[in-house]
Amino acid sequence: MNTASSPLSEEAFAVAAALLRVSDEKKPQEIALAATQVAQHLGVPGVRACMRLYHVFRGIPSALWALQHCSEVIENAPPEEDSWEQLDGEAQFHALYQQDAEPVLNRIKQLDPLLWEWVVTHIYGRVLGQGLLSLEDQERLAMLLLAADGCWPQWESHRRIARRFGVSPIQLQEDAIQHGWPSGSAARASQQITDRE
Repeated sequence: MNTASSPLSEEAFAVAAALLRVSDEKKPQEIALAATQVAQHLGVPGVRACMRLYHVFRGIPSALWALQHCSEVIENAPPEEDSWEQLDGEAQFHALYQQDAEPVLNRIKQLDPLLWEWVVTHIYGRVLGQGLLSLEDQERLAMLLLAADGCWPQWESHRRIARRFGVSPIQLQEDAIQHGWPSGSAARASQQITDRE
């Protein structure tokens, strides 16, 4: 797990959330501006970390589309190391989901064994837990993305993970109100946090 990264400041979190929001809204000029703001707080690796998280929830085509609009920021940066540590994704998944891990993994495997493989090796073994975003920030951002899509069962899983790792209900509610999109999903997420705590 990504335990080395410290949680972002609220200002840095806000610009990271804004980058994901304008990427979802397909607003090219705003993506470029948000990427510049993320780079000011976290450097170009922070922009890439946000887009890698975005790809987990929105897919590679959407992430590449958004990255094209971040290109002015990214192209002027030195290249990143291309050696990525392959983590034990299944162990990562168990550490995050704890008692929920086996039922969730079994359900994914039952639905599609190849999708299970991608979740374990790619998402949890290569993307999550590596980079600038702390576990807490990844979960907070994941909840915003899931609420925006109305993926409430997955949102609930990530809410439990966030709570397990110390993110307060007040923080989650503030995230939904201040950074959530569209407004109907943000309001529902805020209400669900209230209902569960």
